[in-house]
Amino acid sequence: LPKDNYISQLIYNGNEKLRSKMALDDISLSFLPKHIYLIQVESLTTVALKNMPFFKQMIEVNSSKYFVDKNHEHCIGSGNTDFMMMSGFSFDCEKAHTLVYYAYPSEIYQKVKPLSAVLKDKGYQTIFVHGYKGDFFNRNKHYPKMMFDKIYFQENFSKHIPKGEWGIGDYSLLKTISSLKETEKTFYFIITSGMHPPYEIPEENNTQQSLLRDDVNAYLKAVSFLDNGLNELYISAPEDSLFIIYGDHNVPDIKAFDTPVLLFYKGNQNLIIKGDKTEGFNGTPYYINSLFDER
Repeated sequence: LPKDNYISQLIYNGNEKLRSKMALDDISLSFLPKHIYLIQVESLTTVALKNMPFFKQMIEVNSSKYFVDKNHEHCIGSGNTDFMMMSGFSFDCEKAHTLVYYAYPSEIYQKVKPLSAVLKDKGYQTIFVHGYKGDFFNRNKHYPKMMFDKIYFQENFSKHIPKGEWGIGDYSLLKTISSLKETEKTFYFIITSGMHPPYEIPEENNTQQSLLRDDVNAYLKAVSFLDNGLNELYISAPEDSLFIIYGDHNVPDIKAFDTPVLLFYKGNQNLIIKGDKTEGFNGTPYYINSLFDER
């Protein structure tokens, strides 16, 4: 790998700056749940919460953790966001002038151990699901190298599932995942794509809500389908399930600059999510990875 650019330096040197700010012992789960759902939501912002009753309900759960990341900008592409989450690395978006999945070969995972590999070592079946095309951001070349047992892109789902310009609708995607009914220890990494403008609703025969990127009402209608899908997934999920939901970037067109990060648990046990996150989005991937760190 080239060692002369910003991202390469992170890969070679790790998160030493963040590690100096947060001790691993300060971030932990009281036990590892049997099922883990890590969900990266396209364009999820705090503005969306106006039309997300299920999400807001989960914020109030006693064992939940809720953060708001201020001014979480689009870091070259959402592919960089999910690479950060898988690797635990934290980019300064002003310095990250490249998209990792294009700039680096998939052999990068000989140097970077993704969260999926960490959890596979702990006995989890690992499943990756994305509602859009596999070649978008080169994900179909990278995710097979991340130790996922099963990988689903738009083209791997039934042709009868409602699709729009940006792939499978969020409600349909989450409802389909809820039907998988995995019984063994399972880690799901899910990336939605339905919240892109023009905010289509494939479940309503590809209704094009708006050609305007700044149409808040179209955005809020689309997000209601996402919220219903999250509710369906939660209801169908087995007991002893941890949900981690976060937005991939802000949406300046609708003046939505902050993205939510929410962790909550479904089960009869008392799961304690310990620790606080550093300021800004750059601390979130490190925080999530540290919850499952090999200690």
